[in-house]
Amino acid sequence: MRQNELTSSFLGILRLLGLITSTTVVILYIVYALLNPYNGEALIPEAYLLVLVLILLACVYAWASLRIKPLLMLIVSTISSLPVGIYLLLTPGIFRYIGIGNLICVVIAILAMFLVRRNWNDTKRS
Repeated sequence: MRQNELTSSFLGILRLLGLITSTTVVILYIVYALLNPYNGEALIPEAYLLVLVLILLACVYAWASLRIKPLLMLIVSTISSLPVGIYLLLTPGIFRYIGIGNLICVVIAILAMFLVRRNWNDTKRS
């Protein structure tokens, strides 16, 4: 019984970290789209569409982390982190934190998947 309580508390921590990380990523995407301090020019319309899609992915990740849906968390974080997150991770300035946030989301999803599977196996044995 103690193991289930510990797993539940770890899942609660992961839920909170996922929500904080995805919210931070959304804020940084909005800053990138509207108030980009590194570029005085406006973004092209296609860039706004890309930012909107990435914001929606971060919102889906936040919902999935609240509901502890680790497979959805992993899919969404991988889709958003592979093309854009890694690119932004390698850029100088504040927007590298988008890439760091996306990588944190992948790690949180993997840990949540492990904990949910472990909790399910423990429940199955009981």
